[in-house]
Amino acid sequence: MPNNLPNFDLKLQPTSKEAEEAVLAEILSEPILIEKVMGWIIGQESFYYKINQQIWTIMVQLHKDREKIDVITILNRYRDLPKDEKRDDPSYYLTGLYNSAGFPSHIESYARIIRERFVQREVAKSAGRLEKRAWNSYEEMDTELRTHRVLLDELQQLQPSKQQSVDSVMDETKESLQSQNNIIPFGLPVLDKRANGMTRKEITVVGGRPGHGKTTLVLNCVKSLVEGGFSIMLFNREMSNIEFMKKLIVLESNRIDYGHIRKSQLMDYEAKELIEVEARIRDKYRDNFIMYEDIRDIDTAIREVRKHSPDVVIDDYIQLIDVKGRKDARRFEIEYILNEYKWVAKEKNCSVLLVSQLSRDIEKRMDPTPRMSDYAESGVIEQICETALFVFYPHNFNSDEDKYESQIITAKSRYGEIGEPSSVGFNGKKCKFYNFVEEAKADKFAHKEETQDDI
Repeated sequence: MPNNLPNFDLKLQPTSKEAEEAVLAEILSEPILIEKVMGWIIGQESFYYKINQQIWTIMVQLHKDREKIDVITILNRYRDLPKDEKRDDPSYYLTGLYNSAGFPSHIESYARIIRERFVQREVAKSAGRLEKRAWNSYEEMDTELRTHRVLLDELQQLQPSKQQSVDSVMDETKESLQSQNNIIPFGLPVLDKRANGMTRKEITVVGGRPGHGKTTLVLNCVKSLVEGGFSIMLFNREMSNIEFMKKLIVLESNRIDYGHIRKSQLMDYEAKELIEVEARIRDKYRDNFIMYEDIRDIDTAIREVRKHSPDVVIDDYIQLIDVKGRKDARRFEIEYILNEYKWVAKEKNCSVLLVSQLSRDIEKRMDPTPRMSDYAESGVIEQICETALFVFYPHNFNSDEDKYESQIITAKSRYGEIGEPSSVGFNGKKCKFYNFVEEAKADKFAHKEETQDDI
């Protein structure tokens, strides 16, 4: 891919490469969106990177000419440019832009970022000119000063105000009461009953030992949240995106067995159903679900949250998050991670669902039922999070326990209730949690090709 980055230190030039690429990517995916951002992006100079300037200019011209906006039409226009205006062939760059797409509904937010960075650059240029004019006549300096003041006023208007009046808070409260938009339901009755859903600007933590279904529980929440119309951002740290997708395929199917798809040994009837499930997942999750598997540190994760502004952020799991530039004890690093997520949740008005590993000491006790102290950093988690849940699969400790039964335990709930473990149905081969154990058992022979030996 051509290198379009300038050679000097990017810190000297305010820019957002991610926002520029996201806007262009969204327009490539849905050309009509260009009309939403033309008010923010006045000219090609709003973009910092030259290749993005050229692509934007071509997109605008295609829109004015009422022609399709896609990779082919853009490349065709690009090749018609005068030779001295051409740079490296943008073919590879254009096709790669699809990987930079965020949520289509957030394109104006991305455009606003582009405008803000452009004005910042113009303020810096104006300040340099003002410094030079200061040694010249007053008239020259006054003209430049007025230009500089206009830029500063626009930059100030672009910055969000941190102040909230009583009236604005009351209006937001009334809107929240009327729309019930402040609560995001898990979509799983046992969780919503105990914790009353997730509250925007708050953190929920789900803990469990390996093999107890933490990721599967998250998977079931993702499905319910997307079906509820919420946008989701998932950081897969322990599991790859491909393995998570395999689980999602199983959950969305009726007859595909997780053991079969995990080993790439699908039966004929499973392979046929996979075609239908693939189309359904693409259509259902395309606009509201983003996954990452290669973001190691918390700062990069927070930048992605700010870039896309999802309704729910899920991080699986927090013990694998790297904290760059800090050499504190791990307890303080976890505190930093939770605080960063707490503040970005408040800033972006989203809910954060964090998955945590539990101490292995749980396996040495007579009663292995999880408790709050089993969190490796229980004090920090208890202090910061709104809700702390455990998923516990007794069958892993005692083979005599029903393999179709799992337990959800509410260790802390600021707005809900704490009580005895709630029994739920669970079937690992279907990557699914059920409201009742009986439902899980009834679903184990969902199709005639499956035999008792398969179960």
